[in-house]
Amino acid sequence: MKPAGKDLSERAVCLTVRTSKMGTSRRVKAEEIGEQSAEREDDRRAVEVDADTAEVTVSKELLNAPEARAIRSYDIEIKRKLLTLALPSSFREGTYLLPIPLIERAEELLTEAAAKRADLVDVLVDVYPDRCKEQAVRLRKLHIASEYPTIDQVRRAYAFDWQYIAFSVPGELKSISGSMWRREKEKAAKSMAEAQKEIQGVLRAAMAELVDHLVERLQPDAETGKPKSFRDTAVSKLQEFLATFDFRNLADDTDLAALVDRAKGLTAGLSPDALRSQDTVRAKVAAGFGQIKATLATMIIDKPQRKIRFED
Repeated sequence: MKPAGKDLSERAVCLTVRTSKMGTSRRVKAEEIGEQSAEREDDRRAVEVDADTAEVTVSKELLNAPEARAIRSYDIEIKRKLLTLALPSSFREGTYLLPIPLIERAEELLTEAAAKRADLVDVLVDVYPDRCKEQAVRLRKLHIASEYPTIDQVRRAYAFDWQYIAFSVPGELKSISGSMWRREKEKAAKSMAEAQKEIQGVLRAAMAELVDHLVERLQPDAETGKPKSFRDTAVSKLQEFLATFDFRNLADDTDLAALVDRAKGLTAGLSPDALRSQDTVRAKVAAGFGQIKATLATMIIDKPQRKIRFED
């Protein structure tokens, strides 16, 4: 690894991505529960809890809409695609380290995602009145019309935007206070050094996860001895990782780079169908990645605790 924090600010930017959505649950007030219980004493679905009611909360789902779940699922897909280009960051939720050479590809990905997400929001808005009526039937006495946002509020709730932020200590600060500028510069260098260490750990752990999964699926079934089935993504996700590794190797991890080169040699022109149909190819790839897996195991001491997983 290069000296602490060296030139990271010249090789990457911070990318912040903000996604928001409509909250669909509300706490049920004690008086609402009391009214329900009084009116439906014989309801076998009523719940009795042997505890201080002040310590128990009950929530209700305001909206049960597959259209809203489709947006949540797509948000996860956006993260997954973004993490084939950028690196998760510990700075704050929704912030990534993006190598400068990959900015244009990230911009294209996010622009396309914004358009598709807007279409999904349009679908939700179109059916929102009907979904509210359906949920009113399910909630019965717990339905309170005033708790539901308007259509315009629903649309505004599903925000999606992003911003690029450069690593730097403002030069103007030096003219105001030399000591403050030096202190902030030292803090920035320390943060970059920590970021480099995190990048190394994240990339090593990410490759280990992908390699472990592929090796496991290439091993014959322990009971039948027959080849195991596997999805195409077991290969394609690894190939995605390898394709952008050189840009994302901001920690200049030469040991991992050597393993990536070996993996590229094993996967060059490799297709999932070839692994399924050709025993010799399957055996060669399994043996090669078995060796890579063993080496990776010696390189990962403490698995980084990441808020965002590459396999999300």
